[in-house]
Amino acid sequence: MRFETSNRLKFKIFILLLSSTIDKNSMNERMKKIKFVVNPISGTQSKELILNLLDEKIDKTRYSWEVVYTERAGHAVEIAAKAAEEKTDMVVAIGGDGTINEIARSLVHTDTALGIIPCGSGNGLARHLHIPMEPKKALEVLNEGCIGYYRLW
Repeated sequence: MRFETSNRLKFKIFILLLSSTIDKNSMNERMKKIKFVVNPISGTQSKELILNLLDEKIDKTRYSWEVVYTERAGHAVEIAAKAAEEKTDMVVAIGGDGTINEIARSLVHTDTALGIIPCGSGNGLARHLHIPMEPKKALEVLNEGCIGYYRLW
């Protein structure tokens, strides 16, 4: 996988777009729908603190959102697949690499983007992508609408 960008933008990557067919202009003309998928048992930090930040940090003029908790292993796969089917613009993982993996599998070849708020014990993918480890900063990046495009083949 090759991703070309300036060093400045590398630190702002937040959303992985797992489809090359999205119409970027149509996403900017309307309010975007986000589904936050929370894995309550991932990592060590409280997810409630992050959820409290949503109301404070998410730009209500650009985004409408919903929060869904996973209830079992594999549940994030189902949630993300349904979100993609409903044409949700973004599914944001609030969890670790396992949660991200489940969500990403359902978003491949769709027009739904994957967002990450790192909350796992290791956060390997988020670290590799230079996503801020602090939830407050990760939400700020989300508001900037910074999208990194990866071509997968």
